[in-house]
Amino acid sequence: MTASLSGGTLRVGVAGDVGLESAPRLEAMLDLSRLDGVFRLELDLSGVTFFSCAGIAAVSDVRRDGLRVLLVAAAPSVNRVLALLPMSGRQCQTA
Repeated sequence: MTASLSGGTLRVGVAGDVGLESAPRLEAMLDLSRLDGVFRLELDLSGVTFFSCAGIAAVSDVRRDGLRVLLVAAAPSVNRVLALLPMSGRQCQTA
């Protein structure tokens, strides 16, 4: 997992399995979106091979007022799961 912050945009890249062991690390990276001045989160899940309910919880908890969430890329299986989440509406856009 990687995270970079530039000009108000936080970009988080995730690869491999997102399960009980790795979800806390994902949550910690997504928590960086709460820093002052962050208004956009770009989430790249293209390298994710397994996405458990722990990963779903981490991603759904990232919503907050004023934060634009952009799903830059996702593996097809992850995309199908994320499409079922409430954040897939107005607050989350796919690139």
